[in-house]
Amino acid sequence: RKKLNKKGFRKEIIEKVLVDLITKKFIDDIKFTKAFVQFRIERRKEGIIKIHSELIKKGISNEIISEVINTFRENPIHYDNAIVIAQKKYDSLKDKSLEFHKLKGRLFNFLKGKGFTTDIIIKVVDDVLGQDDVTQFD
Repeated sequence: RKKLNKKGFRKEIIEKVLVDLITKKFIDDIKFTKAFVQFRIERRKEGIIKIHSELIKKGISNEIISEVINTFRENPIHYDNAIVIAQKKYDSLKDKSLEFHKLKGRLFNFLKGKGFTTDIIIKVVDDVLGQDDVTQFD
């Protein structure tokens, strides 16, 4: 709809084309959303909050987004992805002589920006920072 609108097509024509594409199953928001969520989680290691936001920007309905994301919500891959990217970030930050609370805050904000939920972030940050000798930060 947005693309056709930008190209200057009239609303009646756009609606007709969309109905035709949906009828022929060329446009399927549920299939698209499933593929999009799976790709973003598995390949780009993004959290569901960010993915949800991106889908809204693409014009997918909240009902479809919620339905699809709920099937992925309890998957342990979220924790695994967060650990991988948090460890990389930690490795780049640990040489900067940051105080412990600043390092923890940066890791937290980094994972928040990647769209992970707060409960996953807290667990991951604690696990990543717990791997190192915490006494070195005191």
